[in-house]
Amino acid sequence: MFPPNDKSAHVVPMSSCYFMKRMGSLPKACQTKKAANAEKWMTDCHKECIGKTRHWYIQVFAVSPDEQGKGYGREMFDFMMSVVDFNKVPAYLETFGPKNVRFYKKNGFEIKKKGGLEGLELHDGPVGMVRKAK
Repeated sequence: MFPPNDKSAHVVPMSSCYFMKRMGSLPKACQTKKAANAEKWMTDCHKECIGKTRHWYIQVFAVSPDEQGKGYGREMFDFMMSVVDFNKVPAYLETFGPKNVRFYKKNGFEIKKKGGLEGLELHDGPVGMVRKAK
């Protein structure tokens, strides 16, 4: 999760592929056309969904499969949203899959962009979501 800002983490040295490229050790997974298309989609989605609005960007939110169902994710997510609410700015994220979309919708996120990424139609394609400031 990146602190409130008005930048896209896909085009500043926050992107993991961008950072690894700068360090001279870009993994093969970041060198594919599919990875380039995904990065472009995320950059475009970020601009379309949140624009230059100051916001929290949730780049990654995950719980190890071995630890799922124990409440750790809920506790971590509730803490993240309390930080977002304290700052009185919206939160933005991209996700895949109906299960993830349901989770985020249940927690106040709205779909702003869906699909449109050729080659990554798995689980209904990518989704850009925003949770309004509280």
